[in-house]
Amino acid sequence: MNSEDKLLNSLPKDMMEYIEAKLKWIEETEKAPPLLPNDLIFCNSCKRETNHVCKFHSCHNVLYSHGKKVGLLTDGCCLWMCAGCETVVLENYSSGEDFDFNEYEPEDIKEMEEYGISYPLDTDDMIRNFFPKRAKNILSPKKYTQLPERLINIYKEVIMAHNNETPLLCAVGIRALIEGICFDQEITGRTLEKKIEGLASVLPKNIVSNLHNLRFMGNEAAHELSSPPQDEIQLAIEICEDLLNYMYELDYKAGYLDKMRKQRDLPDQDFMDYDSKIKIWYQKHLRPSTK
Repeated sequence: MNSEDKLLNSLPKDMMEYIEAKLKWIEETEKAPPLLPNDLIFCNSCKRETNHVCKFHSCHNVLYSHGKKVGLLTDGCCLWMCAGCETVVLENYSSGEDFDFNEYEPEDIKEMEEYGISYPLDTDDMIRNFFPKRAKNILSPKKYTQLPERLINIYKEVIMAHNNETPLLCAVGIRALIEGICFDQEITGRTLEKKIEGLASVLPKNIVSNLHNLRFMGNEAAHELSSPPQDEIQLAIEICEDLLNYMYELDYKAGYLDKMRKQRDLPDQDFMDYDSKIKIWYQKHLRPSTK
């Protein structure tokens, strides 16, 4: 008798029955994994969550036991097709299911056993990864024509850090972007706090006071290794974009609009001048002689 058989024989009867049922379920499931029911998944083409149909599914299950606890680990792969635009996306998922026999009475075990044999895709700890990556939270860098190159590089790295789901690096990058703006505006100070206060020379005071939140976020990331939540990161990036637009693009765009309006009037004037010249040429060369 090997060690695995000894371990199984040492387990309680109800636990053994649960394990045997689960092993039978694994054997049957892995022979022909069922196609999963339709699911709402963000579609990169439709730009919203749409109904997706499962076209292919494979999985691998591993059952383990430790003391009075039994667990099932599942790794799987699915090919989904959008029911609208029919684009496909590959999903790799992993899920875990734990059953602790110490926590349940014998009469409850039968119910848990029946539940455990169901496909473990509704567990809270399931991890889902999609390829290509879903663009639901992907940000596209905005185009700035008047932004200094060093600030463009920092801004693009902030967007890349966000899209690569590295909020810690993204928060530090946002702090560096504020530092870069202060440096470009020739605002000095021993600390970033003093530099932000110096922005009052070019920004309204109420905006300057709120910019300290970006500093706090960067400090927590750099010194306390604390990652900010996704929604806070996205809002901080939007604030930085508005700040860049106000300080570098707004005056340029307003001036460019003035030039466009002036140029729009030039063709009419040119046409009038051209029409007058035609009339003069006509009178001089083609007008019938009165002699």
